[in-house]
Amino acid sequence: MRDASLPPSLAINWIETHRNVIRTLSESMMPWPYRDLFESTIMWSAVDTYARTTDPREKFRQHYAEQRHPPVVFIPDTNGYLGLDLWFPDKSQLSLLAPKPIEIRGDCIVSYEVGYEQAKREPYMFDHFNDADTLPRHERRRRAALVEGHVRSFFEHVYPDYYRPASNAGQYERSADDDFQLVLPTVRLLMDVKSCSYEDDDGQKNSPVRRPKTNVVYLFADWKDDQTTELYGIGSGGWIKATGTMQGELTHMSYNKTFSIECLLVMLNMARIGLDYIQFERQLLPPI
Repeated sequence: MRDASLPPSLAINWIETHRNVIRTLSESMMPWPYRDLFESTIMWSAVDTYARTTDPREKFRQHYAEQRHPPVVFIPDTNGYLGLDLWFPDKSQLSLLAPKPIEIRGDCIVSYEVGYEQAKREPYMFDHFNDADTLPRHERRRRAALVEGHVRSFFEHVYPDYYRPASNAGQYERSADDDFQLVLPTVRLLMDVKSCSYEDDDGQKNSPVRRPKTNVVYLFADWKDDQTTELYGIGSGGWIKATGTMQGELTHMSYNKTFSIECLLVMLNMARIGLDYIQFERQLLPPI
């Protein structure tokens, strides 16, 4: 039956409503129950096309659950959640590559803390390239430290429930595979921040990864001249081994071959409301 609070003689304006749905999902970066999304996005038309016994909320659900309306997708087995299909891609598909970067504005306090930590760790850092005392090496380390510090600060403050310090935090003489960790209800992610400070023969930025480890998620970013850190994408050690360019112990990974950083943020946002991103992703993959 129709809710008494709903207009008795109006239909849904699907074009404007769809635009509102896309905008709301894009801005919130998390799935919505269809009833809540209906209330927040509905636009009415002056033409009545429904019988009085038809609930517009149900028509709204059917619209997305029974038909394809890209980029909105009805997420199965979630009691009626809607999301954007780009959140649940098959990672072997090229549509996930060349992600849109995300920027973090530079912060003077973070930069100060980065400089302090860099000075403490400097005596214990390995000289893999045999150029530790050269100006180019100092510049690369400075930029890499700024990138790492700002990325850590971003996740620490935006996702405090999941952020954990690196396994060698405060132990300056120790090396570690991770720069910080993200601990979710179903998985612990060891995050290693890599600065995209090199260019390949095609002019694409890339970062060298020394012996990529399959249990580490590598996050690729760079320090920009306008004092911002740009996050390009992520890739597991296994993916880097499969797609990177090997040069001895180093594997160079171009950022345009990484997975969208947005997918990582969506996973964290979904975990906040108790939704299992991994399960949703599997449900939406086409059968092999």
